[in-house]
Amino acid sequence: MVRNMLKRFGMPGVVLLVTAAVVTVRQFREVSLAEVLVAAVIAAALRAGLGFGVLSEATFRGIVRQDMTWEVYRQQAWEPSQADMAAEAEQMRRVDARVTAFADEYGMERISLAVAGAHLGWWGAAESIRPDRAHAHIELGHFWFFPEGLTSLPHIVEHELAHIQRRDTRTHEVTAACAVALTVLWAGLLPYAYAAVAIAATALAVTACSWWAELACDTIAARQCGRPAALAALSYMLGEAQALPGWARLLHTATMLRSHPPTRLRLWWVRRIPSVPASLGEAPTAGWGIGC
Repeated sequence: MVRNMLKRFGMPGVVLLVTAAVVTVRQFREVSLAEVLVAAVIAAALRAGLGFGVLSEATFRGIVRQDMTWEVYRQQAWEPSQADMAAEAEQMRRVDARVTAFADEYGMERISLAVAGAHLGWWGAAESIRPDRAHAHIELGHFWFFPEGLTSLPHIVEHELAHIQRRDTRTHEVTAACAVALTVLWAGLLPYAYAAVAIAATALAVTACSWWAELACDTIAARQCGRPAALAALSYMLGEAQALPGWARLLHTATMLRSHPPTRLRLWWVRRIPSVPASLGEAPTAGWGIGC
């Protein structure tokens, strides 16, 4: 029951529950340092249990997703009249080869792949997760394999591989657990006005860590596949966001900024990264033929 509640409400639920309990107790009596420390440890443990509990199931889910989506398209014998699907399947095979080589290079057992869209996920998906040292999973939307998205595909693949290389999934979970503990400490030990400022600063620090991870992955990806592919991918993302209606754009921006820097900042960053190949043909990953 507790686990289901944690899965449903996540980090905000943990923070609100434990922080509210600490603040409520403070209304009636003085809270000792030991009590606040215990509450902070419990909150951090709950958040870590939520995060790593979900990760423990990710390897199996990734394999199932690959069998349901990726393998269906990749192994299908397409008819001559289905040239577009055959071309998509060929790009998937090239991505598969690149990801397999990456897994071998970093001593990983398996990186599962899934394609999203067509009633399963979002057409523009680009996500990765690394639940442990030996396994990871990448989810890519159908759009990146279509002619309109092929120019961006090398950067999308390398960006997600960079997350896996850096083990950003683990870093995020540890950072989130620490942030929960600090939030409870501030709420229990500081005057309410100061606690509010400290909690806001903690949230900003977590966001800054996420932003830096994205910029670092953009850097690694650009050096692997070249600046044009990186600019194409980010320009597409910016255009998609700008095409949304006003209220939807605000909601999208507010949601995105929790974990990703503004796309304009990412474009500015990519344009100024030193030692980046000027074209896909000059890039280290050119031999895989992804996006060609």
